[in-house]
Amino acid sequence: MQHLENAKILCLFKNHSSNLFKMENTVSPQPTLPLEEAAVSALKTAAKWAKVLAIASFVFVGLFVLLGIAIIAGSSSINMFYGFGISSVLALYYFVAAIIYFIPSRWLYLFATKARKAIRDMQNDKLTESFLHLKSYFYFFGVFILIVLILIIVGLIGFIIGLSFQG
Repeated sequence: MQHLENAKILCLFKNHSSNLFKMENTVSPQPTLPLEEAAVSALKTAAKWAKVLAIASFVFVGLFVLLGIAIIAGSSSINMFYGFGISSVLALYYFVAAIIYFIPSRWLYLFATKARKAIRDMQNDKLTESFLHLKSYFYFFGVFILIVLILIIVGLIGFIIGLSFQG
């Protein structure tokens, strides 16, 4: 009986040690993303269109900067027509708009490029990084829209109060 148990243990050890040896000499399996094929396909499409939108946004940022420079270049004629200092305010507006619009455009571009690389190389850490950029993009626009809505509401209240005093 003892001999039979020793044989079983020896057999288990041999199988286990041979499996260990095989694992050391084999190439590790290809890493995979824990997503279904439909999700990967949708993510590829979303990343592709996000990159297109980000590049278009960069073009708009460039146009805002060029418009600001054009306003500064034509400031003497603009000031003569509309009044002194309006060109500086307009140029500052376009420069600030360009800076504000550049930030989320960059996050969208980073999402697109890192998501495509994560899918291509099947790297979960890159995929996580890309989603963090997408989160920043949506967070920025969520806060931005709330600020604009608050400004609109305050402006409407001020307009209504102003109308009531004219009365």
